[in-house]
Order: sequence, then structure tokens, then C-alpha cells
Amino acid sequence: MSFGKNLGFYRKQLNITQEELSEKLFVTRQTVSRWETDSVFPDVETIIKLCDMFNCSMDTLVRGDTEKETVCSEKSSESEEGNNESSDGNEGGSYIDWYYLNGSVCSVIMLVSLMIFLLLGILGGLWHPGWIVFIIGAVACAISSVSGEIINSIFFRK
Repeated sequence: MSFGKNLGFYRKQLNITQEELSEKLFVTRQTVSRWETDSVFPDVETIIKLCDMFNCSMDTLVRGDTEKETVCSEKSSESEEGNNESSDGNEGGSYIDWYYLNGSVCSVIMLVSLMIFLLLGILGGLWHPGWIVFIIGAVACAISSVSGEIINSIFFRK
């Protein structure tokens, strides 16, 4: 679906008029109408505000097929009512966002690699062969990233 159709779909799901939406975004009603007819396209800041308002991703709003998806605002209200469903459609909110977690894991791995390198250099005088520790650390980060995504895809995603 097009951006305009998606915008109209989400606006109607929230039962607000073009006029009400325009007031919230500080634009004219005609501007909202032009967005919905795909005559013009809003700027990125406005799209972000719309995504926040409709509680959906930018990808879903701009090019997603909203008729095939559950309305994002309904998902958020169900979550707030204690349904234990996360906003990305996973039950119990058990999905782990590995991209955020992996950054921390890799930071720890690389700090440990640095400490091992310094210990090898200071205590053993192995400065030159000690660089291999950093390659091992980078490989460990790559393995943790791939394995985390595999675990998420197998156990947590529908």
C-alpha cells in the first residue's frame, strides 16, 4: 500500500478526522488531504510524529500493508491492559533485541581482549604475538551476533 492509504487507514482506526490530525501536527487540513492522496509527502520529522501517534514503525507507515497487519494502536492498548503482548507481536514480550544486547556483549569481549593483551605484554613480554587476542575477540563478537539472531528466530519470533 502507499503512504497515503496507510495514513488514512491509521487515522480512521483512531477515529480522528483530517482536521484533528492537522491540528495535532500543526499543518492545514489540506496538507493532510494531500498526504492521503499521495500528492505530496511529509518531511521525516512529521513521519516520526505520525509513527509515535499511531504507535507503528516508520517502515509500516511508509510502505507496509496495513490491511494485513494488526493495527499498532490496538496492540499498544492491549499491552497496556496487561495482555503481555509486546509491540512487535511476540507473546509475553520474550523477544530479546539482540542488536542492543550484542553491543554490550561485544564491548565486554573486547575489554577482556585488551586486558589479556596487556597482561601478555606486561607479564610475559609477548607484545608482538599478543595481537592475536584482538582477532579472537572480533570473531567472538561475530559468533555472538549470529548465534543471538539464530536463537531469537528459533525461539522468540512467530
